[in-house]
Amino acid sequence: MLETWEFRILIGRIAKIIKYSDQHLNELKLKADMAPIRKYGTDSIGLGQLYPSVRRTISSGHYGRWIASADEMDDYTVYEFGENYDPLRIRHINNGICTEETYFFEYEDVICAVPYVNIMNKFYSMGEVYCFIYDEGRLIEFSYITRFRVILYSFDNSRYPHVRLEKYDYDSEREEGSEQKTQHYEYDMSEGKIENLKLMK
Repeated sequence: MLETWEFRILIGRIAKIIKYSDQHLNELKLKADMAPIRKYGTDSIGLGQLYPSVRRTISSGHYGRWIASADEMDDYTVYEFGENYDPLRIRHINNGICTEETYFFEYEDVICAVPYVNIMNKFYSMGEVYCFIYDEGRLIEFSYITRFRVILYSFDNSRYPHVRLEKYDYDSEREEGSEQKTQHYEYDMSEGKIENLKLMK
């Protein structure tokens, strides 16, 4: 469980991550425009197929699926990667127009992804951040952070991990503001299936 100070640090940190992304946006865009690997998926939300499998398994959502080509499609998702398949950018195309794009970069040893939404042909930060933390090449923590919410997936470094899922909301109505734990699950992943799901108090 996150302590109050940990929660506030995470909430406060997204402003720094978004500021870094804004300052380097042209560089990130140029790098993604020259991506050596480009793949396509059906229409999706957020990170689409790049959400960790633990998120796609436990949480309902429109994640799309991989497709060979987006030719003759009006709505689809573009995934752009570097030479080693490191994600660079995700673009959501609707009716031939890019409505949202998310850029990936490393910030203080954490892989971050910041989404931008198209408003009147200009892209603006959506005020949210995805963070990926790895240990020896394996993902051990994935978080989605906004100014008012933290969703945290943490799991051990194993092939079939034990997963802890925590959701916190910032309660601005309380004096000085504080976090409120809304959901806390633990479960095991095995061959893409959920086992031993528990709602923790």
